[in-house]
Amino acid sequence: MNLLYPLLFLVSISSYAYILMTADKGRAKKNKWRIPENRLLLVGALYGSLGIWLAMLPPVNHKKSKFSFILKMTLITISQGIILYYIYSFTDMHFYFETAPLYKIFSF
Repeated sequence: MNLLYPLLFLVSISSYAYILMTADKGRAKKNKWRIPENRLLLVGALYGSLGIWLAMLPPVNHKKSKFSFILKMTLITISQGIILYYIYSFTDMHFYFETAPLYKIFSF
């Protein structure tokens, strides 16, 4: 299986998760309608957890002091790691890039 398509999916869903967290932080500052926490967790569970974790860092700093959210995201991230480990280790599916050999890329 080509690794390009899963990586594009991970980048796009993580970007979407980061944008959702940023939008929710902006709405929280303005006391407007908020994005439900379950939706943020769902996007994180759909392999957008990298975007969620990045939005907990500066400059967004969103939901980083809410222990229950951090605990749920930690469990989601661990389960995603176990699933990916199982897929890679116990199946015949191996990921690769379809690129030129390195000696052709870096030859001057």
